[in-house]
Amino acid sequence: MGQRFTSESRLRRQLQFQTVLKKGSLAKGKHCWLWVYQDLEPPTLPKLGIIVSRKASKSAVVRNRFKRMVREAFRFLQHRLKPGTHL
Repeated sequence: MGQRFTSESRLRRQLQFQTVLKKGSLAKGKHCWLWVYQDLEPPTLPKLGIIVSRKASKSAVVRNRFKRMVREAFRFLQHRLKPGTHL
């Protein structure tokens, strides 16, 4: 797979996001919250979904830059995550 961030590496459906939010464990930081859910169904690639509230910044430019940086970090580190890990 290499270091690409493909569509298979994304949480795309509302049900996927809801599952991670309800069943995942939460780690809170000063500026960011991270939910981690280990899917026990047939192992899939690690997946990432990003939600950024307007409370984080009124500027769409700042929110989009944050999302780009998170995607880039995930792209480089996804090979270290267990299969089926959803963030």
